[in-house]
Amino acid sequence: MKRQNLRTAALILCIFSYLLVGAAVFDALESEAESGRKRLLEQKRGELRRKYRFSWKFAGSFYFAITVITTIGYGHAAPGTDAGKVFCMFYAILGIPLTLVMFQSLGERMNTVVRLLLKKIKKCLGMRTTNVSMENMVLVGFLSCMGTLCIGAAAFSYFEGWTFFHAYYYCFITLTTIGFGDFVALQKNEALQKKPPYVAFSFMYILVGLTVIGAFLNLVVLRFLTMNSEDERRDAEERASLRRARNNIHLKPKEDSRCSNRHFCPPTLPDLGCGCCQPMPLATWARLHLLRAYQKQSPC
Repeated sequence: MKRQNLRTAALILCIFSYLLVGAAVFDALESEAESGRKRLLEQKRGELRRKYRFSWKFAGSFYFAITVITTIGYGHAAPGTDAGKVFCMFYAILGIPLTLVMFQSLGERMNTVVRLLLKKIKKCLGMRTTNVSMENMVLVGFLSCMGTLCIGAAAFSYFEGWTFFHAYYYCFITLTTIGFGDFVALQKNEALQKKPPYVAFSFMYILVGLTVIGAFLNLVVLRFLTMNSEDERRDAEERASLRRARNNIHLKPKEDSRCSNRHFCPPTLPDLGCGCCQPMPLATWARLHLLRAYQKQSPC
């Protein structure tokens, strides 16, 4: 239990420290450029409205629904009517937990398939042990995440005209459900209406990519929970061993009160004594009367 408390306290301290470091770095990098952005804001506003015009047709509404239930929330579009806002709230209340459960289940199935594939690959390679360790799964999950991000970056850089870095940044912000909204796909040149294959690819990429990221996060969380369960089992074993030791001390048979102190029990002859001490022969029969008289006064 002490190890778990220390680990939890350390995690809390690390999170707060991480937040402080992030705030300091973002302040240093972005505060100087903020004044320049404010001057250009009015000039860019009209251009951005023309550039990122959202359509509430079925394709656009489907795209918006994905951003709602996956908690991406780019902020590029929002319901304008009161009825749309009310429906959005109820839609999110039911859709968000359902989506989280679905991605968790898909991630577990994906990890199961990957584990079977790794076992077959090890068997085909003739490796001595075919057991798949947690480290193997984490490595495969990390490589899968990197591959998914790179594939998406290549595709979106081609369709959107972004640089590979900006496209990679968009994929990362999307699949981690951060959703800043500074880069949003399917908003240029009425792509939602005029490019159905690209729209289908974008939708599938978001859903599949979230599944891959969710599977990797499940592995990391499972590893952490395994560490906690191991600590709990170790603590339980230590407590059980302490209880057994205490029970052994309390249940130890007590010696006979008459001979609890053998040091004071006098040596006896075979026909004399209390029967609880080991008989001890005398050197001479002359001491027989002295011993017999002493035994009459002894508690034995």
